[in-house]
Amino acid sequence: MRPSLVLALVFALTGCVSAPRGPHAELRDGITPISPPVPSSATYLLHTSGTTFAERPVGRGERLGFVREKDGSVSAVAPGFTLPLAPGSYAWDVIPGTTTKEPSRARLRLAHIGDSASKLAFVLLLLAGTAAHAVAASNSHR
Repeated sequence: MRPSLVLALVFALTGCVSAPRGPHAELRDGITPISPPVPSSATYLLHTSGTTFAERPVGRGERLGFVREKDGSVSAVAPGFTLPLAPGSYAWDVIPGTTTKEPSRARLRLAHIGDSASKLAFVLLLLAGTAAHAVAASNSHR
């Protein structure tokens, strides 16, 4: 097993979270307005070329973005927030440093099992990774 794969498994178990790259949702000519769920809890900024319109704290899984209204206009939306927008380009971005670290589901399941069981599971995972690496290394010398 390659070291990068072992690290990926460890990060998945420990709930490593990094800030998303790029805007969460954008509105430009020719793009259909969308309001996808946010990947992590953070404070999001609604802006357009140098002008800030709003800052909103949004929880993981809540919807944030843009919607087309019945009259054809577009509004920016966040939980408990709606702002009608003039035609133009807008984006919702994460404000750096506001992302909340959230444990992964695997880590939450291990926490419910108990501290000693989770330590045992982690040691077994490391041993399995080490054994797989040793087998792969011995097969590569043939």
